[in-house]
Amino acid sequence: MCNLSMGVYESGYEKAVFATARRMLDLKQFTVEVIAKVTGLSVEKVQALKKEMESLR
Repeated sequence: MCNLSMGVYESGYEKAVFATARRMLDLKQFTVEVIAKVTGLSVEKVQALKKEMESLR
């Protein structure tokens, strides 16, 4: 893959990972640690996402 297509792929993948984390947070059935393990995000990023989502409500 060329650099541009790889960047587009990574960007789409990252969006999908964050969308999954958001859905899991909305369900309120998973801990931050479990979401981090499932998505591959760091616990800190999931916590920041959770805080961001709470501030929008």
